[in-house]
Formats: sequence, C-alpha cells, structure tokens
Amino acid sequence: MVESSSQIELAGSHPNWRERLTSMIGELDLPAQLKIIGEKVAMGNRLSLEDGMILFTDADLVSLGKLADAVKIARFGSDIFFNSNVHINQTNICVLA
Repeated sequence: MVESSSQIELAGSHPNWRERLTSMIGELDLPAQLKIIGEKVAMGNRLSLEDGMILFTDADLVSLGKLADAVKIARFGSDIFFNSNVHINQTNICVLA
C-alpha cells in the first residue's frame, strides 16, 4: 500500500512547516472556506472533492494565490525550484510519411 504524501517528509521541506503554515493562515485575509482548506493542508489531511470544487469554482484568484504562496513559503521558505522535462513524444509520422 502506498503512503499518502502527507505522511512522507519531502526533500528540502522545513521540518516544522505545518506549524508555520497554521500561523501564516491565521494572519492572512482569506475567506472562511479557504482558511478551512488551508488548515486541512496544515494538519496533513487530504482534500476532499468538495474542497477541490470550492477551490475551482468559489475561490477568487488572489485569495487562492495567497494560500498557495503561504503553503510554499511555510514548506520551502524563499527557495524556488524549476523543473525541465525532456521527453520524446512518439508519433506515427515516420510510418505515414
């Protein structure tokens, strides 16, 4: 059985990021629904389908960005990460040409 990501410590993550996130969420001017979702993230709980629908349909972009930024800063501070994927898409162009 695969562990949920909330139980796995991620590389580069601050050891007390959940406590940091809890205090940061309290200081942010967010709608009540987003604060509840942020608290779920801080506790390590998985988000439900209803939470996802709230984030998708009800949350304004600025508030959603504030919450995402708080999670990022709580976990990784001012560090940023970039990922460059290199993959070859297989097609049937050679066969048809």
